[in-house]
Amino acid sequence: MLVYLFGPRRDAVPTLADVHGLQAPSALKALRTGDMALANGRWQVIGDAQDWDRAAWPVPRFLRRADALKRAWLATYSDNDPGKPEREESVPYETDGLEADSLYGYGSIELLLSKLLADEMAHQR
Repeated sequence: MLVYLFGPRRDAVPTLADVHGLQAPSALKALRTGDMALANGRWQVIGDAQDWDRAAWPVPRFLRRADALKRAWLATYSDNDPGKPEREESVPYETDGLEADSLYGYGSIELLLSKLLADEMAHQR
């Protein structure tokens, strides 16, 4: 699945009303992950947003690098299934500004989000 990560850090699970105004372009990150955290209850489903627009939450393109070869590819995944690759195209190795083409475990996502939120707090001071 695909997750969009947002701040700020919260002391409790947010309600649908708390997250109603969030938009994909303001996410800290958008990453591919498995669904284990949902399946085991670690991540809670907070509801079903009635006005949610699928088109407003696209699966971004990702960058896959082969460091030993000094080559890179732009990876595109299906909007209906972020686990299904649709195509890859060669791009310059120096290309940046895109997330790495990786599948993150939920623990890695949680650690990364904690770091991003700590960095965000430090920049606000």
